[in-house]
Amino acid sequence: MRIAIDIENQTQEDQINPTISVGLNNELETHCCVDKKFGTYLFDCTVFTAGIQTVNLHINELASDSWRIGKLYIRDLRIHGLSVGLKLYQCIYYPVDHPEGYKQLRNVLCLGCRGSWEYSFNTPVHEGIEWRIGLV
Repeated sequence: MRIAIDIENQTQEDQINPTISVGLNNELETHCCVDKKFGTYLFDCTVFTAGIQTVNLHINELASDSWRIGKLYIRDLRIHGLSVGLKLYQCIYYPVDHPEGYKQLRNVLCLGCRGSWEYSFNTPVHEGIEWRIGLV
């Protein structure tokens, strides 16, 4: 299964471009620096279990300079080439050191501080007695 996340980098001149890790079900296997104004970040995975899957995006810590990380705006999420559309707002953001003390924010696409963002969706898997077809 191919997952694509379109991100707008809103980092200011005095800030540091964020480094992110993305993956499925907390297996963050793709790591990259968000250094373009607009970019698409892809990762591939195989799903053999029917049910809820979770796309994870983690803004990585940068030691003592983490407070200088710029903000990101998630513009779109595509699963197998299809945009999730307005369902993108059915997400949860877990900020680290939020200025107002929030631990969890729903429906947030503008990530202004370190932390993790996730979007959950349901996947079908077709099974028989001797076979299983998943999303590859």
